[in-house]
Amino acid sequence: MAVSVFITISVLLPDNGPSITLVAILMEKAKETLVKMVNGVAIVTMCYELPAVLFPTWHRPYVLALEQTISEAAHEIAGRFALQYPAEAVVWRDAATKLRFPFWDWTLPDTGTQGLPNILKVTNVQITMPEGKIISVPNPIAHYDFQGALPKGFTDVQEENPLLPDGPAMAYFSKWTRTYRWPDSTPENPMENYPQIDKILKGEVETPGGRGRYQDLINNVIDMFSFPLESPPDWSPYIWDKFSNTTVQTEGLAPLPSVAGSIEHPHNTVHLLLGSIGDMGDNDYAGFDPIFFLHHCQVDRLLSFWETIYPDYWMGLGYKNKGGQMQSFTEEEGTWSELPNAGINENTILDPFRKEVNSYWVARETRFMSHDYTYPPIQGVQVVWGEPLRLSLRAKYLAMLQRYFSMDPHLLLSRHVALKPKIFTDDVRSKVPSGYAPVHGFRHFAFRVELLEFAFNSSYYIKFLYQKTEDTTVPVGIVPVLGRGSNTRCAACNTCHAWGNKIKGVVTIDTELIVDIVVKEGLNHPDTTHGQVIDALKKNIWATLSTPEGRCIASAHHGYSHGAAADGRRPLPAEATPKIDIASANVAEREGEDEGNVLSYYDDAQHGEHLMQGWGYHDQ
Repeated sequence: MAVSVFITISVLLPDNGPSITLVAILMEKAKETLVKMVNGVAIVTMCYELPAVLFPTWHRPYVLALEQTISEAAHEIAGRFALQYPAEAVVWRDAATKLRFPFWDWTLPDTGTQGLPNILKVTNVQITMPEGKIISVPNPIAHYDFQGALPKGFTDVQEENPLLPDGPAMAYFSKWTRTYRWPDSTPENPMENYPQIDKILKGEVETPGGRGRYQDLINNVIDMFSFPLESPPDWSPYIWDKFSNTTVQTEGLAPLPSVAGSIEHPHNTVHLLLGSIGDMGDNDYAGFDPIFFLHHCQVDRLLSFWETIYPDYWMGLGYKNKGGQMQSFTEEEGTWSELPNAGINENTILDPFRKEVNSYWVARETRFMSHDYTYPPIQGVQVVWGEPLRLSLRAKYLAMLQRYFSMDPHLLLSRHVALKPKIFTDDVRSKVPSGYAPVHGFRHFAFRVELLEFAFNSSYYIKFLYQKTEDTTVPVGIVPVLGRGSNTRCAACNTCHAWGNKIKGVVTIDTELIVDIVVKEGLNHPDTTHGQVIDALKKNIWATLSTPEGRCIASAHHGYSHGAAADGRRPLPAEATPKIDIASANVAEREGEDEGNVLSYYDDAQHGEHLMQGWGYHDQ
């Protein structure tokens, strides 16, 4: 059996031949099939809730189901064309054999310079039918039309905060007859604000020429590839837990790098970026938008490369708790098919996905997926299934990925004045990992964030901003919360709401901003203490909580430590107040040309809380 190779959507752009023709025909067929799979409650609306150690594995057969539907239908249509047009039989059958489901690679540099690919936005596309006939058809990956029959249970969702300047926005899911991306809050024929999506990706919203959400995504991917190449065997489930999701049940049980992050973080960012108050911004409706599958195919692609680099890290049968006893990951709130507090491990059934009539996928069977498919290489780094690569080759591959995703401290240092405070120049050589050499003058800083998932009646995010001048703010980064409205029919989510589930995330503070703050505050000299550097970061970086479309719900500044009420603002409830702290680590690179100069973090340090007071609703 030939190995299936997924394709990037960019392959479709210059191709006005059989590939895009089959995609156009097949996407409609596949979407209709999936919507009908579960009577009344479509499978595309289902989302695996806690414990999210199953988040990557549950979505793998999800994408595979669509891939199989596409492949089967492609051969059916190509066979029909071959019978009707014998002279073109080879062309159409070859196209069907080669066709695989496309992914949207939002890590490509074009995302940061051009925004969303045009193929995802245009209303119609031209396709070439048999005998060279060119016709225009609705773009199947731009939206999904419900054809006048909305699935059962669709309800409107209103943002919770009544103090928003223009009033709370309403998502009219019970009235919209198709899916929408970044729509107006209007019940009929809303406009999609693609220009705003492009501006946010390119960084043309807060600061002209500044960093955009694309850079946030790249930083998130770098965080995913910041785990150590080697670790004690007991750490394996801890690392998988931190990588696989944003809830993390094993926080603090192993000294993992504070700056390492989860694959779910960029996943959630893309959802909110594309959806705003539209379908992709709400978990109850996201799966109806065809871009959902292109996005999840990309997430699965990143998972595949992560598995290649880190083959030893996995959930297994559980983890050792603080007392040293084995403990299962748990599903505290249960799901539609699982009881509350059910144990979760590699043998957990990933229903409703069946392998055969009486057999469901289980988590361990999705690992590596060695026999079915692969992805194109990234800068020479191949997805490898089967026997794990030797350590030296994994180190080389990891170094290549880190450089490709712009984690190059030497390059970053070359762009700015040298930082002289000891927190940057003290390499703490006694803590440098064996076989590594410190990168002198560089230290990685990040905010670690914990947010209440259901703080507001919608998805939302926290955004950090650097107050560069009195009139100029520069984006630092975000942590998204992808949720559902309080009227969701998801029973697990309602229980999760009552339980007070927390979402965790990491926001890298770019070196450029750190240099600017240190220099601006007159601290770039050897006598500057660690505390002075941390205080300068706290003084200059503040934060907002915002709706998916970017309207401020609440804000806090280091100078508001006296409290929001004294500012005349209504205080944010304590349970909705973000928990933020600052962490940092030195960086070392692996020695030896054969193994590549892969980066690793050491001397991990915690620098205390930030913005724990002064949060007030934004009512102006």
